[in-house]
Amino acid sequence: MYVPTGAPTRSMQSWWLGLRRLILSKDKITIDALGRQFQCSDIRSKMLAFTEVTQWVHQDYRRGAMLAPTFKQNGISRTELNNAYFLDERELRLRARHPLASIGGHTNSHVALANLDTSSARAELADNCHYLENLLQLPVQHLAYPYGTVRACGPREEHLANDVGFQSAVTTRQGQLYDRNVNRFALPRIGVYSRSVFRAEMTGIVDGMQALRQRLRTDHATGPHDQLTELDARNSR
Repeated sequence: MYVPTGAPTRSMQSWWLGLRRLILSKDKITIDALGRQFQCSDIRSKMLAFTEVTQWVHQDYRRGAMLAPTFKQNGISRTELNNAYFLDERELRLRARHPLASIGGHTNSHVALANLDTSSARAELADNCHYLENLLQLPVQHLAYPYGTVRACGPREEHLANDVGFQSAVTTRQGQLYDRNVNRFALPRIGVYSRSVFRAEMTGIVDGMQALRQRLRTDHATGPHDQLTELDARNSR
């Protein structure tokens, strides 16, 4: 379990949770920072609205903070969201003692490290590690980069994670591990977005689809183009 300091301390700006709460509670919403109004009275339109705003934020992670005024106008409390979704310090200490649990670092504030200068990025990593080690009285050796995309972390962040003292770090990029040339500070990570997706990842179904797609392209297959489109859709996240 990768834990940002702001989760148990209740200081994190969880824009994705605020957005989820907003869209679920309203049939019509306005995102001023995006300059968009959404009519979302059914589950399909709500999912489309959530996807559009999320993709907008992921183009520049600093946009997450721009949603705060919208949340405030709609009575959405950061503290309430953090209390509802995150373990507190007592609960985290209990979880860390479980024999099947390990606690890893996830920065102080769940910020995209690539948006920070080197000193601030290092402080996000080091301060989070020190906080968790002091709280749990256990070593914290592993890290998950917030967001984990190429826009959020890269070679500089890998070097910083190593310098701070982590033994490994995971991204959100897809990939496989091999015996040679494994970069311990840019490991792929399997996201648990749903039971079906997780089951497909763990049983090798996704790898099989990727191999099939590559073979179809290599062999210049004559099958319908929409087969490749479906494969791409199933592997996107």
